[in-house]
Amino acid sequence: MDINVAVVCRAKMYAETRRKLGWWSYPVPDLNWTFYPVADGETINKNKLAKAGHDLIVWEDWCWPTWDGTSAIPIYAVMVDSNTSPRRRKLYLERAQSADVLLVDQDRLTPFRVTGRPIYRWQYAVNEQVFAPQPKDIDVAYHVEHTPERATLHGPLVSFCRERGLSLTTGGGLTIDQYAVRLGSARIVVHKATHEQCRSHRFFDALASGACLLSDRVWTVPEDGFVPGQHFSWWETPGDLFSRLEHLLTTGRWQPIALAGQAFVLARHTWRTRAAELVMITGERQGKRA
Repeated sequence: MDINVAVVCRAKMYAETRRKLGWWSYPVPDLNWTFYPVADGETINKNKLAKAGHDLIVWEDWCWPTWDGTSAIPIYAVMVDSNTSPRRRKLYLERAQSADVLLVDQDRLTPFRVTGRPIYRWQYAVNEQVFAPQPKDIDVAYHVEHTPERATLHGPLVSFCRERGLSLTTGGGLTIDQYAVRLGSARIVVHKATHEQCRSHRFFDALASGACLLSDRVWTVPEDGFVPGQHFSWWETPGDLFSRLEHLLTTGRWQPIALAGQAFVLARHTWRTRAAELVMITGERQGKRA
């Protein structure tokens, strides 16, 4: 019998968020779900969700409702951005008190053990139907949300590509479909982290798009399984970035890395895989309650 899930998610930018995220992106075996978009502070009644026939609630990150009702329907809270800062992690530890099970994307699991809740690693999932290879007619893509640190890289990267006759696409303000086409068209996707203690979803999206990801050193999630030099490449300094860009493009080395990264993501990190993991987790929890 399929598991029936109530997905409580963010109402703001709902359509773009659903297009962007791999979670819940296409039908899979053993799971049915209904989205319940909410505004921050909105009250969600658990009794109503249970009465609607849901077996559990998955509480997505980036939305902050309050909870009401006496139903025992379990709340599975997804934790994505808890390691952005100590203040942020404290906020997520408070959030965990309203949940029954914690699904942690990229943070360490140990800080959440103080909550007494069951904790599972449940990483991001890519929607490979959105993030997919296109004809490779762009040498370098650099599409990141603006920060001062990221902006300092933009000018030198533009100059480097212009001097060597490389095609470059940059900038923000794109729809998810436009962004996916830019990644899919690029031979190399350059990444600079907002916070070095965070692993970006760009790792999954760029690799699924058949691009060679060239990232500064960021937080490593052991369960991700990404291997530098095999599935993607690191850079240390801007000078090192430019040397690696030139080497990867002139030798053609970008292509085997891109192909290996894409194969790895499609095997390990699609929504189909992550959904199967959630089915296993819920089965384990039900077994413990029996």
